[in-house]
Amino acid sequence: MIARAEYVELGGHVPGIPDETVVRAGNQERVEPPILEQVVARAYLLTGEHWWVARGLAAIAWLAGGAALFALGRRMRSWTCGFVAAAFFLLDPFAVIASTSFQPDAFMVALLTATWLAALRYGEEPGPRRAWVAVGFGAGALLVKGVAAFLVVVPLLAVHVSSIGWRDAMRSRRTWLLALGPLAPTAAYYAGRALLEGDVAHQVGGRFFADLPTRSSFWLAVTDNIDAVVGFLPFAVGIVGLLVLARGPAARGLSIGLVTGYGAFIVVFNYHHATHDYYLLPLVPVVALGLGMVVDRVAALTERRSTAAMLDVAQRFERLPPDTEWFVAAWAEELALQPELRAILEQYPVHAESEGYTVYDLRTSSDAPRARALTGE
Repeated sequence: MIARAEYVELGGHVPGIPDETVVRAGNQERVEPPILEQVVARAYLLTGEHWWVARGLAAIAWLAGGAALFALGRRMRSWTCGFVAAAFFLLDPFAVIASTSFQPDAFMVALLTATWLAALRYGEEPGPRRAWVAVGFGAGALLVKGVAAFLVVVPLLAVHVSSIGWRDAMRSRRTWLLALGPLAPTAAYYAGRALLEGDVAHQVGGRFFADLPTRSSFWLAVTDNIDAVVGFLPFAVGIVGLLVLARGPAARGLSIGLVTGYGAFIVVFNYHHATHDYYLLPLVPVVALGLGMVVDRVAALTERRSTAAMLDVAQRFERLPPDTEWFVAAWAEELALQPELRAILEQYPVHAESEGYTVYDLRTSSDAPRARALTGE
């Protein structure tokens, strides 16, 4: 509605609806700054009013968010973490549908992931330039949708404190920049609207009810929405992964900031979290990042055990009795994964070879031959 009103105000026309009606309806729906709507309205001037224009822009924004999340996961842990996080982010069924709907949420989430990546970069190497980049992305996310405040400010401050320490953070002017910088443009927008249009509280209110968090029905409704958006099991695994598996001060600070920031987000905007499942869309990258860490950890443990098993086979070969004359290597695929054992066996001639096995000649005396199969034990 807002994009359509902007389109009419720029000179477009909606067939069958008076221009005044379109503009009036759009103005009644306006809460956040209509930045995205103005972009879409100008695209309508070039293409006409088509549904695929707005949805296409939302999908592109979501893909950009996936790219930022991949970079974030790779930086926090590994390529595996980044790949799994991006895959969950892009393939989550709820996100697939929500990301192709023209709502500000997809753009907000994309800017949030960019903010978190910039925050991590700042935490790794604190400096004014990186701080301003993080503040800039965070301010953009809040201009798109002001409810992102807790998911911007809390992670930024958590990374800041974890990187330079509490004492230095309390004395640093940059703490104020990271805390208030992202809020300033949105605060200025609403202050200007209040001066020009009067009371705007009726448009931004109705999202917090103090007694809701004390009701079990509220938390049941939130749990149902979590299950609908990301699945309760991935949610639980992802949150634990974030809190336990992050490596380094900046990554740990970001993980703690994401979890605590989202907790505050749920409590403050409690009504919408219980009644509007799309309000939980920022939970998708949070859970995706945690799942990426868990998968990376499991893969590392599996690889470590596999390497240990390969070394064990090679060591056992070296401890064979001196009179062992034959070595039967079954399952060529497994032998190819054991470079230490393969390097040893290449020193001996092949006596016989088939599709399923290779017999190496280890004879060092004239004793009667004896076969020993070791691979695969």
